[in-house]
Amino acid sequence: MHYYPENEISCHHCYWHLWQQYLASQGFESIAISLPGHGRSYCPQPVERNSLSFYVKHVEHVVNSFSEKSVIVGHSMGGAIGQWYLNYVGDVPAFVSVAGWTSHDTFRDCIKNTLRLDPLGFIHVLLKGPMAMFRTADLVKSWFLTDQAAVTPKALKAQLCPESEVVLFQDSPKYWTPSKNIKTPNLWLIAQDDAIMPPDKALDSSLFYKGDSVFIPNSNHDVMLDAQWKFAIEKVMDWLKRI
Repeated sequence: MHYYPENEISCHHCYWHLWQQYLASQGFESIAISLPGHGRSYCPQPVERNSLSFYVKHVEHVVNSFSEKSVIVGHSMGGAIGQWYLNYVGDVPAFVSVAGWTSHDTFRDCIKNTLRLDPLGFIHVLLKGPMAMFRTADLVKSWFLTDQAAVTPKALKAQLCPESEVVLFQDSPKYWTPSKNIKTPNLWLIAQDDAIMPPDKALDSSLFYKGDSVFIPNSNHDVMLDAQWKFAIEKVMDWLKRI
């Protein structure tokens, strides 16, 4: 069995390294995809112009390059890519959303959290660009990590890179209608302390897809790097064995 986590950012120690080390110890092969324009990955256009369909085509190309069927795992925006993949490409053996974007309208679902966490952030973004949302290590911690995380906010901040300005607006009713006919078994890992994705909206999304859900305690948005990273991947593996 192959296991394909979809990478949100690419860095020297990628987002998935703790999970991948665990999976290797259990005898599973995993591949973290570096999206075009992330880290050192080539992109034919500025990353700010990348669309969700552009990312889906890239993931489809990678998945099709292997002979075995693939489990797809997506974190944050990767969760939206996974949903679009199932909607426009087809079903896979399993899909896992890790603090992933919600099913219908991510911007609507997370805007209140964003304004509450950093009310001046939008002004900084207008003046300095999207990365201004993560202008200090303290803000990075507030967005992504709890006190007991496996990485420091300073180390994570150093690895963050710009993301598309298009994708968030695509994941809305004007451009996207999630399918009710998805046959892929799906699991939603919901971080109880997620500063970005409201847990109740994530649960609504799992119910829409008739999926399963697991709440991860003491965990912020970056579940794979936070205090309960091992608990989370063990829950994924337990679920995969049951489906």
